[in-house]
Amino acid sequence: MKSNFCTLLLALVATSLSGQNASWQHFYPNTAANGLAARGNTILVATDFGLARLDTLGNATYYDPVNSGLPFRQAKKVAIDQAGDWWVTHPGGVAQYDGSNWTNWDTTQMGLSFWTSNATVLETSPDGRVGVGTSSRGAAVFENNTWTSLTTTNSGLPSNNIRGITFGADGKIYFATNAGLAVLDGVVWTVYNTTNTGITGFSDCKSVALTSAGIVWVTIGSNRFAKLEAGVWTDYTSAAIGLPGVGFSLNVIVDTQDRLWLAFSKSISVLEAGNWTHYLESDIGCTLPVLPTTQFQPVVDGAGQYWFWSSNCGLTQFDGQIWEKHTTTGNAPLTSVYALTQDTAGNMWFVGNGQSIAKKEGDTWQTFNPMALGLSEPVTEIWAAHGDPFGNVWFPMITGEILRFDGAGWTMFDTVAKTRDIFDTWFAASAPDGSIWFSFLENSTYRSVLVRYQNGAWTFFSAPDIPVLSDKIFSSVAFGDSNVIWFRAYNDLVKYDGSNWEEIALPNPSGPSLSSVRKIDTAPDGALWVATENGLDRFDGANWTNLSLANSDIPTNDIFSVDFDRAGGMYISYDPFTFFDVESHCAVYRGGVWTKLVPPGYESAFNLEPWATFVDRDNRFWFTGHPAGTDYGVFMYDPMLVRAYEVPSPGRQLHVFPNPATDVVYLQLSDWENLPVQIAVRNAQGKLLYQQTKTPEDQVVLLRLSADWPAGIYYLEAVNEKGERQTGRFVRVR
Repeated sequence: MKSNFCTLLLALVATSLSGQNASWQHFYPNTAANGLAARGNTILVATDFGLARLDTLGNATYYDPVNSGLPFRQAKKVAIDQAGDWWVTHPGGVAQYDGSNWTNWDTTQMGLSFWTSNATVLETSPDGRVGVGTSSRGAAVFENNTWTSLTTTNSGLPSNNIRGITFGADGKIYFATNAGLAVLDGVVWTVYNTTNTGITGFSDCKSVALTSAGIVWVTIGSNRFAKLEAGVWTDYTSAAIGLPGVGFSLNVIVDTQDRLWLAFSKSISVLEAGNWTHYLESDIGCTLPVLPTTQFQPVVDGAGQYWFWSSNCGLTQFDGQIWEKHTTTGNAPLTSVYALTQDTAGNMWFVGNGQSIAKKEGDTWQTFNPMALGLSEPVTEIWAAHGDPFGNVWFPMITGEILRFDGAGWTMFDTVAKTRDIFDTWFAASAPDGSIWFSFLENSTYRSVLVRYQNGAWTFFSAPDIPVLSDKIFSSVAFGDSNVIWFRAYNDLVKYDGSNWEEIALPNPSGPSLSSVRKIDTAPDGALWVATENGLDRFDGANWTNLSLANSDIPTNDIFSVDFDRAGGMYISYDPFTFFDVESHCAVYRGGVWTKLVPPGYESAFNLEPWATFVDRDNRFWFTGHPAGTDYGVFMYDPMLVRAYEVPSPGRQLHVFPNPATDVVYLQLSDWENLPVQIAVRNAQGKLLYQQTKTPEDQVVLLRLSADWPAGIYYLEAVNEKGERQTGRFVRVR
């Protein structure tokens, strides 16, 4: 057993916090609908993140492994049977949900060796059978609690490429394949193709549907479809129903009202009571698929509304009068997230790829277009965001322009953009003195320009005025005691004390590549921690100490970020492949123990380290997928820590700075200038340590911290003579 070396290094905050069961949340973007199903008031959408359930009004509920115990992550095809049970194909097999429990069959149990990610169709029958089709491995039918596999070698299937399946009331099963329509009647197979029907293109059968009277409809070839009625096949073209030149035929379905819905690559048509009604792209309001192989799997819900998904149109609903687009295949308006932060009201903010800023206030999302907020140049990526102690949120752009939201409105600052030739940005962060620091890159020199904003004034720090900056690109910042600021640049560490710049030698420098850019952070005890390729390095201002596999139980040496919460926890992120560890890429050290953080359903899904990590004021750990990876969206891990003393919830948020603090803190009491205010300070156990009435000057109260108060978390309460309350907290470090 390795020594518990961390206990010697982490002089972190000691509180009375205790733990409950931790919880996870995953916020992911709108994505492709891999499959649709509908029955009654339920419209089920299969996505790469799980399932979205919509009602006939379009209201959505999301089910994923993180929030609902879904036994799979990537849902490929979906169906709903007569009993209302959900059926889903996923990369591990086929699953059934009866409203309470999931039952799963893997490919071995199904007797069908195929990649379920290539499943092309999933259908159920009124008598309880289920059919699964694949693009190259044949089909499987579930009947009497038994799966039977069907391929060209053990059945009458003419091809293992299954495009559609439907069940007849007479027990027959119809398989649309690329070699014709195969019909299974008990043990007898009949195959219809171009040769025995005389219909051009019939062998290329793309979909099949049945009416209540047993009439068979299929889409075939390029722009044709056909009907089998009373043993006679009839061939149709789009022109034959009044649609000249509308493109390729795609899918045909029959709804519970016996209406026939026929999708082309340029239109959607419905046959009702012998009459055709056509809806062109101009009616639908988007460009439909253009390839004959495109299957967007339309469905009709219990209200008779037609639904389909395509890459150009998204999820679309037709109620008989209006075609409506829904952006409800994901639970958050996020794409690739590059940075996240929190404001003083507790709202979370996200930026990344795309021209939008996303705000999460409770369960409500709001997006903002930077171009509509005053930017003079368009941006497609935003790489940094920061919530300061005064209620502002800052968004530096790669052009040098900076947006600020003050809780009520937006302001655009262009001083940096007008002063320097900027082409990239790395961070924005608040110093203990209330100043905001930014790191930009100059186009001409490809090196950092550090910018400080304080009391309305902008100050620039760059070479050659500061020699230590001559070839640095600063990617991470941390704040220490006595106004010391630490900057990390590749293999270099730079210290700034407000007057002098000093380069500090790292004990174990990382490699020179961009991928070796690592994060630094300051622990509550004031020590600086550096994430490196050789573990974690701790600097107490005089000496370095290394934490690695050689002396601890840390999961890996290849660390990309380090963050601290206010309850004695240290979070790290790392490259999951470094030591063939593919089940996780984050871990937390708490109470002397390292715990890997694995979101449910993601045991082997991560392929790159997180791009951004963040610990919010409630000790929750947030991390994002890597822009170059496949782990989209944002994960939030809540350790569910409970403290003995809870600050009263009513009242506004009290702005406290610096935080963490050593000897003094300042309380900004908005709108309470020159009014008597009672200030109270309690420790983590709820014990009253200080109570006194003060009168704010310029809305600020200075509070000197008693020498008897140890390092830890403290809670503030300010109450004016009207009984109005403001609450806050700070961390005291030594």
